Amino acid sequence: KMAEAGGQNLANTVWSFATLNVCDKPLMHAMAAEAMPKSMQWDAQALANIAWSCAAIAMRHGPLLQSLAAAAIANISALKSQELSNTAWAFATMEFRHWPLLDSIAAESRAKISHFDAQGLSNPAWAFATLCRTNMPLRDAIASASLLMIGDANSQELANFAWSNWAMLLHKPDLLRPEVEAFPRTSLHPTTGRLIGVEWVHVADAASDEHSSPYLPPSM
Repeated sequence: KMAEAGGQNLANTVWSFATLNVCDKPLMHAMAAEAMPKSMQWDAQALANIAWSCAAIAMRHGPLLQSLAAAAIANISALKSQELSNTAWAFATMEFRHWPLLDSIAAESRAKISHFDAQGLSNPAWAFATLCRTNMPLRDAIASASLLMIGDANSQELANFAWSNWAMLLHKPDLLRPEVEAFPRTSLHPTTGRLIGVEWVHVADAASDEHSSPYLPPSM
């Protein structure tokens, strides 16, 4: 029956298992083997969904990821902002370095930068820093666009912006300062005033750098 399934059906099945956090590795590998020859049949959403699914269930299947990357590059203009963001996040989460794909994502993301929300911007910022792929045009585009969204960003998104800036040694205080100043609003418990979550570690790393420490918000 699996051989009769179309590429879209296989992509939907993998996504469903990942959404339920179920990883049956023999089944997943069987579906991957069946899906690879059909990857060019997937639309942009299916490509992004299956990349996200592989990352969500920690299935780092090299041949499948190569097929996904090739198909995504061929269809890069069809990927929407969320699909570009999720694909970058997925490949970085799996630590799968496919430079042509990342370069294609960077170029397409810059062209569509006004369509990204705060999470959409923070994902590629984090992904490119995690994979140590410096793309200054994309970095500058993310920096400019994210400044307009600081007020809407949550603690994870602010931490991703700050940490990626620090990890890539870009030292952009004009971007880091509002992130650091906005972070307590999103990460402090409303009653106890204590820090919530682990995102503060990334912000502390960034803010303690000698280039950014003058921009720490004043202590209360």
